[in-house]
Order: sequence, then C-alpha cells, then structure tokens
Amino acid sequence: MPTTILRCPFSSCRSRIIKTDDENTNIKTVTGNGGPRLLHFSDGEVSLNSSTKNLKFYQVNDMWTFDNIGVSRPTSMDDEFSITIDNGSVPVHIERYLTCADCDKGPLGIAGSVNREALEDPSGSKLVYYLYTDSVFQEVPPTSIDT
Repeated sequence: MPTTILRCPFSSCRSRIIKTDDENTNIKTVTGNGGPRLLHFSDGEVSLNSSTKNLKFYQVNDMWTFDNIGVSRPTSMDDEFSITIDNGSVPVHIERYLTCADCDKGPLGIAGSVNREALEDPSGSKLVYYLYTDSVFQEVPPTSIDT
C-alpha cells in the first residue's frame, strides 16, 4: 500500500485522519455491502454515495491507529452490512458513525461489531472501524525521488 495521507474531504477543514502505508499493519482494504449511505468525495465535491454495494473501506482494528477521527454515540438503528474477507462474507453490526474530529462532518465511515463480545462491550473498545475510501481526500506526499 503506497503512503497516502487521508484527510477530511471538506476544503475548509482538511484535517489529517490517518496515514496509510506498508508499515501500518493495522489497516487493510476490504469490500463492504449494505449499510447506510456515506459521504462520497469526487472532483472536489462532497455528496452522499448513490449505492451501498461493493464499497471499498479501510478496515482499522484499533481506534488509536487514527490520527484524528470522531466517533458518534451508539446508534439506535438495527442495521448491518457485510464485508468480504477471503471470498467469504462476514456480517458487521453497525454501532457508530465515523466523522471528522475537527469539523464534526460525516459520516465518513462506520464502526461495528463482528462478534458477541464486541456487542456486549458498552465502552466501544472492541469495535472495528471502516473508513469509506471515497469519503476522504487522499493526499499522496512526494517521495524522496520526486524532490
């Protein structure tokens, strides 16, 4: 995974959310289906995504991996989506939404539980985080070869 800095999609903010690279083993890319509509960033414009099928997410297993992320209170909706891992589908119960911690705009992704232990933990410390790849501004820093 090339080094990319993921930022808030809103030009008035652009807060750094997370850095992806080969050294950060807490991040992987997965495909998701179902769930709520999320922000979609394209050509400088932000809107809601039109589909909830075959969406790409950055899966982050530990919230402390993020540089800056907002997490909503637990949702009251009884919604699930599924992620595809090794050609199998795994259900994820949606617990919270991800937002920009600086401007509070979103949703940029979701946090959910994949097992009973996570569902029964009120602190949210056992949640898995799914940042929608199209909801963030992706900055590719110049490499030392470019400078």
